[in-house]
Amino acid sequence: MVLGLIHWHWALASLNGGAKAPLPNLEYKFKVVAPNLIDSFDMSQNDLSKSSFTFVSPQELAIKKKIENNGIILKDWDNTIKSGIKTGLNEAFIIDEDKKNELIKADSKNKEIIKPYLRGRDIKKYSYQFANKWIITTKLHSNEYLENKYPVIFKYLSLYKDKLSKRGQCTNRGDKGQHHWLELDNNPTDNYFNEFEKEKIIWIELSDLGKFTFDSNKYFIDMTIFMITGQNLKYILSLLNSKLIFWYFNLICAESGVGTNRWKKTYVEQIPIPKLPNYKLYEENINYLINLPHQKRYDRKKRFVITTIDNKELYITEFLFAKQRGYIEKYQGHTDLDLSFYKLLIYMNKNLYIIFENSDDKRLIYGINLDNKRTLLIATENNVILSIFLQNNKNLNKQITNGRLNIRNQFGETTNPLTLNRPAGSCPKAFWRQTDFLELLYQDLTKMSISQDDFVIKIDVMLELNRDLQISKQNFIDELKLEKIPKKLQNFEELNFEDFIKEYKKAKKLKFTDKLEERNFKNEWKALFENDSKIALDLKNQIEITDKEIDNMVYKLYGLSDDEIRMVEGN
Repeated sequence: MVLGLIHWHWALASLNGGAKAPLPNLEYKFKVVAPNLIDSFDMSQNDLSKSSFTFVSPQELAIKKKIENNGIILKDWDNTIKSGIKTGLNEAFIIDEDKKNELIKADSKNKEIIKPYLRGRDIKKYSYQFANKWIITTKLHSNEYLENKYPVIFKYLSLYKDKLSKRGQCTNRGDKGQHHWLELDNNPTDNYFNEFEKEKIIWIELSDLGKFTFDSNKYFIDMTIFMITGQNLKYILSLLNSKLIFWYFNLICAESGVGTNRWKKTYVEQIPIPKLPNYKLYEENINYLINLPHQKRYDRKKRFVITTIDNKELYITEFLFAKQRGYIEKYQGHTDLDLSFYKLLIYMNKNLYIIFENSDDKRLIYGINLDNKRTLLIATENNVILSIFLQNNKNLNKQITNGRLNIRNQFGETTNPLTLNRPAGSCPKAFWRQTDFLELLYQDLTKMSISQDDFVIKIDVMLELNRDLQISKQNFIDELKLEKIPKKLQNFEELNFEDFIKEYKKAKKLKFTDKLEERNFKNEWKALFENDSKIALDLKNQIEITDKEIDNMVYKLYGLSDDEIRMVEGN
């Protein structure tokens, strides 16, 4: 995109009788020139960063900042990102189905360290194709017991001793090397192997497009594949495979030099992902709390997460909730809120407009705009809710003035009040005491909110559709009875019948003796081809529709306008 950078602004100040020196907050600006040498745009040095030294137009920069401001980079999520296994010698450690069966037949214990294995070429967007490859997982220090515990495996690997011993990691530290010749490279441990046994997102490093998929079948993966384990995997997967994140990734990644992106951990972990609340869990916990009976004792330790505010999940205990409601003797509590009001806490994040720090105990207090006259205050310590109460804005301002509350962060003067959707007509009492109105408001907020569940439902559909497509196509391909499937026949559904016959004849090296034999051959395949082609095309159409639906949900999640969406899709 960029052919030249031209500085166009340099600010100087007069000091000490005319001497000139750069201003303390000097901002460098420059012009970015497009390859056609005609189009150009202005940028500021402040638009660049160490993690993303990218030259883009003001419109693209606005989209980029919107993505970054609405998410938390994957590196800061409570997930683990790792690369796959480096063997150092694939011909020794990677085996086919026949060799796997032979080794296990010789000693059933061998199945403990022979695992299903995926290669980079097996990974697709929302799917993978297991090629019946297996890996012998000899971890660090397994040489100490391998010969006695798995003698058949030891004997098999010994066939490759000469090559295995000459690997770089077996010779890079004198006679000892980094690890024993019987072991995989990079010193894999039990903790590392355990990651492969978990549900995970997997993807290949070199690809023109993002090819992320989900694995719950405990596959081990090769060194050209990365994986994410932990929480919220299907939600994260939906974003990683979206057009918007692909557009963003093109701005921050390095290219391979052969026209593909490098989807390395270094770059993928910089992708900003919004932390969506788990509304379903919050609702279950709120319903449990508001149905708490009056009793003598309440659990002080068990915590219930009930909302997300300022990208933090907030918890409350049985005891603190009971104390809040005045269920416990000696504690008056704050009972002016109807019990139904607590269900609204699930959706409070959008109405957060100010965060305070109590000057006495340094506790954080979140301010939620209710009706432009009163603020709901949620006092917390270490993300545990201590108290929930109403405060008149006039009294609240007095506490700010006298220094009891210090403003930690303010999001403008205010936000839209929670009562924005209040039904027309007068109300006999404040809305936070009206059960009927609170239930209506709760239903409205539920309909308007995007949850992780919305994305997970779509991902489950997408994974199933791709699985069905893969099975359907494989069934047809198996009927071809070819040892090697040409690329055109792998995508047979994209061919018309005559072209399919042409490609199949070529692959099978068929020659017909006469027209009758050729006509009979075509009749034999016509119904099967047309039926299976239709099934495959219908599934691909459903996949395309679902993919588009996910893209639209992602655009909405990051708050893109129609013009911004057109720019992303145009690129």
